[in-house]
Amino acid sequence: MTGIQMKTKTVLFKLFCASLLFSTVAAQAVILVPANGVTNTFDTLPTNTEWSTGNTAGAGTTGDSDALLDSGIAGKASTDIATTLDTKTADATDGIAYWNSTTLMVVTQPTGVQQTHLMARLQNNTGSNVATLTIAWTMACGAAGTTTGDPIFGHRVYYSKTGAAGSWTAVGDFLLTGPNTSAGKTFAISSLAWVPNETLFIVWADDNGGPNPDGDF
Repeated sequence: MTGIQMKTKTVLFKLFCASLLFSTVAAQAVILVPANGVTNTFDTLPTNTEWSTGNTAGAGTTGDSDALLDSGIAGKASTDIATTLDTKTADATDGIAYWNSTTLMVVTQPTGVQQTHLMARLQNNTGSNVATLTIAWTMACGAAGTTTGDPIFGHRVYYSKTGAAGSWTAVGDFLLTGPNTSAGKTFAISSLAWVPNETLFIVWADDNGGPNPDGDF
């Protein structure tokens, strides 16, 4: 029988505070998702065709909300979130996401912008249709930031199969209880109808909210 329907596929993304640890699959144009899933680590700076970043202009606010983040990404296309991650040797504020070459993590800690976006570009490499995609990661935060005045102490996550402006679907908020904490996070996208070789874009959005500096996720 041909055309087997894949019921569930798992992608393991280890994310440290926006510190995302992901297992590198030899240099690929995108992150290929095979039948047994994929784990990414950040042993080297990822290419901007796998992991990329961007932001929404503006300033920090103590009135951050889901509505604010939703409005900030609504008009963005994947091509607007296509910048190569910055490289730093220690955690620090930045208007875009960056790779920490010391800790081998990917980090968001916005400054000078309204919000920072970190995007993963996936491709269905299972050879079959995928109905449900599960993504799991570890999220952590260092000593920076506080939940006081920062109700979204973490990320709001979105996905799109086209990457077109106006196509983003919010998955939900993935938060921590405060600095120096970490927690496992997971979500599943159901009724995905992800066909072979089709692309899927996932964005972690971090608002520039609360006290200065913002949490280093």
